[in-house]
Amino acid sequence: MLPLIKVFSLTLKLFTRPITNQMKISLKTNQNHHPVFRNLLLYLGQSYHRINVKIQRKLIGMESDDYVKPLKDDKALEQGADFFGEIVAYSILLVWGSYELIKSARDNRIKENSYAETLKKINAQLEGLNNGCTSLMAEMENLKEKIAEEEAELSKIETNCLNEALNEIDNN
Repeated sequence: MLPLIKVFSLTLKLFTRPITNQMKISLKTNQNHHPVFRNLLLYLGQSYHRINVKIQRKLIGMESDDYVKPLKDDKALEQGADFFGEIVAYSILLVWGSYELIKSARDNRIKENSYAETLKKINAQLEGLNNGCTSLMAEMENLKEKIAEEEAELSKIETNCLNEALNEIDNN
């Protein structure tokens, strides 16, 4: 998983590099930026530098004293532009990933609802067929009873006819 994260991060940096380079060029050549934007980039650059230095000190085992020498404004602007470009790129990826996740969940929900409706229709048809089968079975039982009654009556008639025929033969 870690190599995939590295590859993803490097690919992202590759695509954000033109944005940050354009920001750096703009900052160097054109000093007429809005002061709020300039101050934001300075703050981001200095904060990024401070955090980076503190992490490096902890990694090499130095005792961390709270003071970190601030960068010059040019360097801080450059690092702030880099950091801002990465924030923009990761934000875009986060929004895009969230959109895809929500879209996928919605599509799955629609599919599940469609499957549920289809299953309900099939169950209703099956229940209808079962009811039809039950009524046909009941009708068949009624017909069997009628046939049995008719056979019994036919048997009585045959017996009566045979008895009459035998009586007539005996009488002759």
